[in-house]
Amino acid sequence: MSANLCWRSVSRSRNSLPDALKFILRDKYRLEGAQIWDIGNVSYLRGLADANVEGAQELIDAITKHNEVELWLEY
Repeated sequence: MSANLCWRSVSRSRNSLPDALKFILRDKYRLEGAQIWDIGNVSYLRGLADANVEGAQELIDAITKHNEVELWLEY
C-alpha cells in the first residue's frame, strides 16, 4: 500500500515529503493519525538532515517558520 508523508501548518494546505523520511518517521514514531511536531522535534530532524535524509531540512524549515506543523500519512 502506498502512502505519502505530509505536513501542513495549522492553516495551510498539505505538502508531501520524500519516501526516505516517510519510512524513518513512520517506523520510529508509528504515525497512526496526525501528530503535531514542534521545536522539540527539530534536534532529531537535524540529525537526519546531517545524514542527508531528503526532506528533513524542509520539515525543519517548516517547523521553524510556523512554530508547529501537523504530520500524517495519507493513503
